[in-house]
Amino acid sequence: MTENIIEITSNITNYVFDSIYRKIKEFMKSGYTGDIILLINCPGGEVNQGFAIIDLLNLLPNKKIGVIIGKCDSMAGPIFLNCDERYMTQNSSFMFHGTSIDLTEGRHDTADIYKICLKAQKITKKIQEFIKSKTNIPESELQKIFKSTEENYLYADDCLKYGVITKIISSISELNIIWDTDTFMKNLNNTTK
Repeated sequence: MTENIIEITSNITNYVFDSIYRKIKEFMKSGYTGDIILLINCPGGEVNQGFAIIDLLNLLPNKKIGVIIGKCDSMAGPIFLNCDERYMTQNSSFMFHGTSIDLTEGRHDTADIYKICLKAQKITKKIQEFIKSKTNIPESELQKIFKSTEENYLYADDCLKYGVITKIISSISELNIIWDTDTFMKNLNNTTK
């Protein structure tokens, strides 16, 4: 059987996109048609790479199952929300925030700053709409959250309440419904080394 776990455990960058792409090529080469498990403990990362990962996963007909064990921050959130089924452990968190811009490097004229701000507004709206389409977080709450760059954390009970997750898992035995426990433990041990 093809290993069906994709781990997202570091900042979302070109490197992470490339590793997921290689894993998907393995699935395609082997003809694997079963569920794909996204094991997530991620601090977030680059928006463009995050949406590229979403697009890449959407090209596959396989069911995607997301599991947060630890944290799912920033751009990792939309990747997780794109899964067909979503789970998290009791002590995990889901964090999102508005867009910020770092203008500390170099000099920028006002036209450049205006363009950068417009781009940031478009990105913010895109992420906000994506979260709105995948959860039942009230629109008024989302608008309030995305007007600030403050980090907003949801924990398991709130994630369940707002439709961010399908179920809170509290025992490895519950994961048998998702994948083989031996495979899970092997992968979990590999991510902690």
